[in-house]
Parts: sequence; structure tokens; C-alpha cells
Amino acid sequence: MVSFKQLFTDRTLRLTLIIGVALQGAQQLSGVNAILNYGPSILKDAGLSNTDLATGLLAGINVLMTFISVPLMDLLGRRTLMLIGQGFMILSYVGLAVAQKLHAEHREDSSYSWTSGVSVVTVITFIIFFAIGPGSIPWLIIGELFTAEARAKSEQYLCGC
Repeated sequence: MVSFKQLFTDRTLRLTLIIGVALQGAQQLSGVNAILNYGPSILKDAGLSNTDLATGLLAGINVLMTFISVPLMDLLGRRTLMLIGQGFMILSYVGLAVAQKLHAEHREDSSYSWTSGVSVVTVITFIIFFAIGPGSIPWLIIGELFTAEARAKSEQYLCGC
């Protein structure tokens, strides 16, 4: 059994711990909480009148794509899936920012009505790629990074328990 002290003093364990912390940090700093909190209001602003339906839609997409991500990890690899997820999340944020800015500036102009649709697509795209990349990979890879002796202590540390 490995102690907490050994996680930080053993070079190999320390490097894998840093990788685990970086993966968990990427997940938390991805901004998914902003999308999950403001997603229903963005979808409502885009014309969807029922915010409960919007919340359920986003949660359902997240759960569905998390299940789909498990076989994709074996097929494409964890690193590839993480990079693809992060890349499309960035593109989704840029698309959402541009659409929201144009929508706010030209709210009365009907030629900018397409911005509502772009907002909906970018929010859903963000959730899809979060779920298949940074949303699921850090939790599954922690068990693969560490030896059996170090797994319990490392998971306690990385999960904040």
C-alpha cells in the first residue's frame, strides 16, 4: 500500500499524479458548468419556450454521449479523443460567442435570426464533445495510470475525497 507521502516523493508516482491532476483540471476548467447553467436560457432565447425541456435535453445528450464515449476510447484512443473533444469545445465556444454577440447587437434585424440556431447548435456541440472527451476520460484513465498499490490513494487525492 502506498502512502500519500510516497505519491509526492516517488518520481514515477509524482509524474502520474501530475498527469491525473492536469486531466481533472482540464475537465473542471473547461467551462462546462457555464454551459450547463446558462444553456437552458440560451436555448430559451433561441426560441425554446420550455426551460425544463432544455435542461432535460442537455442532460440527456450528456448522458447518451458519455455512454458512447466508452467504446470510442478503445477505438480512437484516449489522447486522440481528449484532443478532439477539447478542439471542438473551443470551436463551440467561439461560435457561441460570435452568435450571441451578433444576436444581441441585431436583435430587431430579422436577417440575423440565424444566430439563434447557431447558438443552439454550439451549445449541443459543446455538450457532445465534452461528454466524449474531457467529461469522461479523466475518470476512466485514473485507474489505468497508477499501479494497483497506488490506485486507492491516488484516486482519493484526485477525486478530492
